[in-house]
Formats: sequence, structure tokens, C-alpha cells
Amino acid sequence: MANAHAAMSPSQLSRIIACPASVKMCEQYPSFGSSKYASEGTQLHDIMAEVVRMRTSGKNGSTDKLLAELSQEQLMLVNQCITYFDSVYNPNMTLAIEAKTTLAPWGAPQVYGTPDIAMADVASSTLHILDWKFGGGVFVAVEDNVQLKAYALGKLAEMALFDLQQVTLHIVQPRLENFKAWTLSKQDLLDWLHNELMPTIKNAESEQPTFNPGASQCRWCSAAGMCLARMEHHQHMASEVFKFCDEHADVLKNGISAEDEAATLALVEAFKQLDELESSIAEIKAMAFKRASIGQFPGYKVVNGRSSRRWAAPELEVVRALEAADIEPYETKLISVAQAEKLGMKKVDGFSNLYMKALGKPVMVHDSDPREPITTAETTFGAFADSAED
Repeated sequence: MANAHAAMSPSQLSRIIACPASVKMCEQYPSFGSSKYASEGTQLHDIMAEVVRMRTSGKNGSTDKLLAELSQEQLMLVNQCITYFDSVYNPNMTLAIEAKTTLAPWGAPQVYGTPDIAMADVASSTLHILDWKFGGGVFVAVEDNVQLKAYALGKLAEMALFDLQQVTLHIVQPRLENFKAWTLSKQDLLDWLHNELMPTIKNAESEQPTFNPGASQCRWCSAAGMCLARMEHHQHMASEVFKFCDEHADVLKNGISAEDEAATLALVEAFKQLDELESSIAEIKAMAFKRASIGQFPGYKVVNGRSSRRWAAPELEVVRALEAADIEPYETKLISVAQAEKLGMKKVDGFSNLYMKALGKPVMVHDSDPREPITTAETTFGAFADSAED
């Protein structure tokens, strides 16, 4: 079982570096409970740890019983992780599986955690850090991943006798087909420690740590709903959006000409605020719903929404009644490609020849997204046409 995380655990460092004050705020307003996604992640991490131990220990134990409790999709995820591990590991490496590490040797005992896999390859003077990510909602980038860099620092201190000079970080996220590695030198890692991590820790532990609310850091902060700095941040964002609406009413009505660069840039700045504001609005609605549900939200109440009809009689009775009316009670349809894949079809030769991957509906993303842009007149016109039809 994976160990509990520290207040400054590596998994929280991206949030802490972005907003040092979040450390004390989260201590004051800790998170409670666990989602079904977190529970599944814990289960799959535990299974991966045991599978890797059995595969590398030289024992002939079977993993069949261990994997029997998994669904077809979960089994596929685990097998993809095993395949990736096998592509990196060799028996000459020194292997650590879910072994706790700390940055105490570097002067930061507050930072400790448990990497999924750490491997020292003396032949290439390389430390490998592997991290399983079983979520499919958020793409986890391996480049400059602060969680894995912190794990690497801890393991470099533990394995100092090996004189490892470079580190390769690995993100294994099968649900998003994200199998990436990124290499940096030991010196680069130490520069990050001294120039970014240590100053952040000092800031976070000061009497007046820096607040820096933002979409990514607030998303994972248990104190986000109680943070005055975040509320002020959202108020400022909202004022900027309304300012744009006021100053560019003609643009909103008639559109922007290709030559009006100033209006375009103003629209870009207003657009940047929307996702975070929509998140804030959703939180307010959720909080209001909870209060109204217990009768503590004056002027509003909770009622049942539109309902749909469903059969109440036993299935056999319904079937007989339909057949008596000469109505076929069942309909049959082909399962989807995704369902077939989850059921093991992906392993069948020629499976990829049976389907095609259609283009998705155009969506707007940040330039950092790795997908190629679509900017042709045909696709642009098609996007507007689809939007109009919706």
C-alpha cells in the first residue's frame, strides 16, 4: 500500500511552487474523503507494485489471482504498464519499488514521498524514475515534471555510491496513450533544487507566504473555496471581461476585422479568463445547491427535474405484453469500437483495419497543446456551420 503523502509531498509540489501560501491554507482546510478515481488509482498502483516484484524477484509465482479482480479495461492498462516497464528494465539495474524517499539529505526534510519505480543503471550512469498515471482526465507532461524531479533528488542521495550523472523521468499514462521519457543531468536537477525548490519552501514556511491564485494550482487546492486571494483574483478577472464587453460592444455585435489587431488581442485576454470564471461559477452553484437542499438558501428550493418513464413491471410481463401487441421487445445493435477494445479485441490481428478514426469536432485549446492546428477555410467554415446547427 502506498504511503500517505506529506504536506509538501512531491505530488503537491507543482501547486506549492505556483502558490507557496497554499501549504498553510491546505493545513487549515484539508481535503476529506476520496473519489472513486483515486480509489481505482490506489488499487492499480498496489497491483503494479506486486506484479513488478513478482516479475523481478526470480520467483515463479503467478499473477493470475492478483489480476482476476480487474475489469477488462483495467487489465489492459496494467498490461500496458508492464510492457513499458519491461522496455526500460534490465536485471543489472538496482530496483526500488514503492520505496519511500526524502529530500532531507538536501536540506528539505519536509519533502518526502514514494515513487512508483526507481532504477539505477550503473552502466549508463542513469537513474530512472517511473510514475504510473491511471487517470484519463488530465494529460500529465513529463518535461520538467516537478513531482518526478523531487523523487529523483531523493533517490540520487540514497544511491550516491553509484555516482549517477543523469536522470530519465518516465510518465506512463495508458488511458491517454501517454508514454513519455525526459532526460536531464544531475547538475540541472541540483540547479532546480537550489534556484526554485528551496526558495519556494522558505517562502511557504514564512509568516507571510505568497498567494498566487490560478487555474492549475487552485484546481488541486483543498482550500480553494475559502481563499480570499482567489476570490479577489476572480473579481478582477470578471471585471476585465465586463470591461471588454463594455469597450468592444460593436465588436461583439459585428465581429472583428482582420486588420483590427488591438481588438483581437483584447478578445484573447478576455477569453483567457473564461475557463477559470466558469469554474468559479460552478463552485458557487454547487454550494448554493447544497444549502438549498437543506432549506437554508432563502428564495430558492430544490425540486425534482424532468423525469423519464421506465418499465415498472417484471421484464417477462412486459415482454409478453409487447409480443401480444406484435411489437419486438428487444433491439440489437453493434457494440462500439471502444467497447470491443475493452473486451480484448485490441489484441486481435487486423483489428485496426476494422475501424476508422473520424476527425473530432473543432475545439479551441492553448498553443501548448501538441495537436496540429486546423486553420483551412474549409475546416473553419465547417466549425461555424456545426456551431450554427447546434
